[in-house]
Amino acid sequence: MGNFHILIDYEIINIGHIVKKTGKILIGFLFSIVFLYLAFRKIEFSLMMRSLMGGKYMIALPAIGAIFISHFVRAIRWQYFLEPVKKVALSRLFSALMVGYFGNSVLPAHLGEFFRAFVIGRKEKIPASSVFATIVLERIIDLFTLLVIMVAVLIIYPFPDWLKDGIYILCLITVLLFLFLIFLKKYSATANRVFDSLLKFIPERFSLKIKLMLKSFTDGIRAFKRKRDYAIVIIHTLIIWACYTFVLYIGFYIFDLVSLFNLSILSATVLMVITTIGVIIPTSPGYIGTYHLLSQMGLELLGVPRSLGLTYAIAVHAINFFPVIVVGLIYTWNEGINLAKISKSRELKKFILEG
Repeated sequence: MGNFHILIDYEIINIGHIVKKTGKILIGFLFSIVFLYLAFRKIEFSLMMRSLMGGKYMIALPAIGAIFISHFVRAIRWQYFLEPVKKVALSRLFSALMVGYFGNSVLPAHLGEFFRAFVIGRKEKIPASSVFATIVLERIIDLFTLLVIMVAVLIIYPFPDWLKDGIYILCLITVLLFLFLIFLKKYSATANRVFDSLLKFIPERFSLKIKLMLKSFTDGIRAFKRKRDYAIVIIHTLIIWACYTFVLYIGFYIFDLVSLFNLSILSATVLMVITTIGVIIPTSPGYIGTYHLLSQMGLELLGVPRSLGLTYAIAVHAINFFPVIVVGLIYTWNEGINLAKISKSRELKKFILEG
């Protein structure tokens, strides 16, 4: 799924300091271990294994198709965001996107976002700030869409208080980001003067990073010049999130959860809201642990036993994870990229810092 960490972890853009982020990486792995422990405790392993062995996995083929449709539509939307800067071939954007997803799946700290920006920036000679602007804008739109879905589901479905509190906090953050985006769009000159004044009191190493992020915000807004621009982006975004929900819904049929527990497309939407909250938690690659626990907890709210819920989480995570790994590896190979070397390279550092 969509990765919102570029909004939260923007300071890792200085790849030269990635070694200094070891503590953060270890915390991510620790999160995964803790969440996996919580997911696997009090599990009937015999029931879980029987369920895994008895899954109707051929049903997963449409889900895999939906995953790549969502990625393809995301590439189309990305092309639209980049259009004010440069018209980039859709094939190249999809290739870079898959390299990014591969990077997010196998490397810590969600470096995939920077790899896909690097691939497009290097091949198309686009400044780093312009590429990052489109990715930041993409995440804001995804976050706002999730907010709308959350509010709609919250009205229909009786969530427990702890989950409501988490949704309210995420909604507040999203609304503030959205208002901030409107402010930058309508009063960009005033905003720049205000921020320049405020940043004088902040150490230079931090103020430069903040300025880069603000530039990305303002550059990204350029994609919205006409009213129909909003409609086009909304349609693309709804297709993406519909695909995400469809994947979860197909997962119900793999283990007969529709007939056994009367689950529906609304149930899949509820589960999608709950599991998506997990992407804001800084875990190790692939959201291992957080996705499994939150899927299990979400299904438990829907009446599914813990063991069967974990079975579902393992299977659906694998459906989302392994096809993307394979396709991403192919595109990474075709691009002639060694992620481990590039993550430490001066070329990547220079590309990012030039923004």
